[in-house]
Amino acid sequence: MQLSAVWACVRLLSESISTLPIKIYKSESDGSRSLAKEHPIYRLLCKQPNFEMTPSRFMLMVVASLCLRGNSFIEKKYIGSKLVALEPLLPQNMTVKRSEQTGMLEYKYTDPLGQKIRTIPINNIMHIRGFGMDGICGMIPVKIGRDVIGAALSVEESAAKIFENGLQSSGFLSSEQSLNEEQRERIRSYLLRFVGSKNAGKMMVLEGGMKYNNVTMNPEAAQMLESRTFSIEEICRWFRVPPFMVGHMDKQSSWASSVEGMNMQFLTNTLRPLLVNIEQEISKRTSQIRHRLL
Repeated sequence: MQLSAVWACVRLLSESISTLPIKIYKSESDGSRSLAKEHPIYRLLCKQPNFEMTPSRFMLMVVASLCLRGNSFIEKKYIGSKLVALEPLLPQNMTVKRSEQTGMLEYKYTDPLGQKIRTIPINNIMHIRGFGMDGICGMIPVKIGRDVIGAALSVEESAAKIFENGLQSSGFLSSEQSLNEEQRERIRSYLLRFVGSKNAGKMMVLEGGMKYNNVTMNPEAAQMLESRTFSIEEICRWFRVPPFMVGHMDKQSSWASSVEGMNMQFLTNTLRPLLVNIEQEISKRTSQIRHRLL
């Protein structure tokens, strides 16, 4: 999350989904459907998932975990047989493996405060998986893409060193004659009249054989800018986010020409797979109440 491109992609995806309304419907005898406001999970998903979170903050954490860690875990809290809360868990604190004895998945969670390891029954967990190959856990994007992200971090560190060691000037004044300290100070005071946006366009008068020399960008700095552009595009590929949506307005030839078309592609190719994944897991883990979630 130290990279602005990663930060922007994760925020875009999580905030876009967290602001969408959640609807719970039940099937009627005549084949129609209606809002299931009496459904036990309606209050949890649409009003208050737990004591501390709103539905928007809850879903934001779910999607952010899915984007960064490839998995999102939600624990169902019960009082007796009544479902009373949905608690999102830290994916980095969860260990998932298949039991050799039963063949079922086992979820062991390390509590962040007491560091106590506890086993969560599979019926009490919602496990939303990202893209994966083993059917147990989703692959971790920041781990699989560590080379791309690491290269982007290196470029950012190089840029930071350039500014730390001194900002490159756009030009300098030269003179064939040697200047004493008093003359240098007078020139500095004179140049202050041309600094700032309010003084842009003013005519500068040089005397005593002084010349203005323009400083162009050196090849190393130009290469760094190209590398930063490429890094942003690579990170956007990992998150399936169009670059223009994170403020990168370079090449957009592969996307639709209209804003409506761009938004439709983002919805279809990026948001829809995430939404279907989340919806199906929630529906699966609440299907025993015989109501359909949409």
